Amino acid sequence: MTEAPEIKLLQNHQVVVDRFINACEFDDRIVAAFLGGSYARGTADEHSDLDLYLVIADNAFDNFIANRDAFLHLFGEPVFIEDFDIPNFVFYIYADGTEGELWFGPASNFTHMHSGPYIVLVDKKNILTGVEFSGDKQGSAEQTEKLRQLIIGSGMTFPTLLLPCAAANSGGHTGNWRCCASIVLIRFYKELAYSLAQAHGLAYPDVLERVMVYRLENLGVTLRA
Repeated sequence: MTEAPEIKLLQNHQVVVDRFINACEFDDRIVAAFLGGSYARGTADEHSDLDLYLVIADNAFDNFIANRDAFLHLFGEPVFIEDFDIPNFVFYIYADGTEGELWFGPASNFTHMHSGPYIVLVDKKNILTGVEFSGDKQGSAEQTEKLRQLIIGSGMTFPTLLLPCAAANSGGHTGNWRCCASIVLIRFYKELAYSLAQAHGLAYPDVLERVMVYRLENLGVTLRA
């Protein structure tokens, strides 16, 4: 079994990485795995996420994609799994607060999924030795545009999500729990959309957010925790 490399990880991240390495070692579909992002760059802090990468055997790639969610359940309890229509990618959040990205590519074509430094976690066939990543992690222009539309389009739904709050504030008792749920969803969107925009070189719609928040405040709703 591969020993975990000496990386200073947050405690919850260390648990996930240890389980990740163990799962990769015993999964015959997986050829190699590595860690990227702020940990690999040496700039990680208490707000860092986990950017994990998998190299999958060509003949097992489709099977892995089909069972992707089951693989993520090996490291914790996922409360959010979404690929945002981006191929070979998934964004995840675990119940312990760990969040990050999982990228995966076939052994015959995986150098496009990463750029920058990386830390080898598992390498069963020395496939990562001397590898040069092409840095095309963001995917096609069409995929990036799709993500931009999702970020902006979701932001435009703020007022619709807060309609139950307007009902609750005007005396409609049935809207109270829906109002609380809507506020949680909007707070979650604000955090997730900003990090996704940064990761993919997109401009976060700050002006749109200010307009939407202003409209929500007119409904008597605050998004502050």
